[in-house]
Amino acid sequence: MVEALNQRDREWIRLLAEGSERDEAASLIGETDSVTSARTVAQRQPLPEEDRLVATLESEVAIERRGKGKRHLPFRFEFARLSPYSPWRLQSVERGPSEGKVK
Repeated sequence: MVEALNQRDREWIRLLAEGSERDEAASLIGETDSVTSARTVAQRQPLPEEDRLVATLESEVAIERRGKGKRHLPFRFEFARLSPYSPWRLQSVERGPSEGKVK
């Protein structure tokens, strides 16, 4: 998701967010034009165990917007799957406040 935002690729964001909360996906799609770069700075959780059906991944993402500078924002991605053999599906994306830490 972060790389799709970095590439300003609305279609990839839409595809990755399919089935997740529409408000956050629509917000990310709407911001693609103002983003000049987006990079994952830190990942706070290890990848989930193979037999898990639900996983949460928290990351700190550095986002630079045209005319606004770079900010570090916390992102929380929730994934789910029907069985250990099913593919992971993004359930929701939550962002920290837009007034994140300036670096």
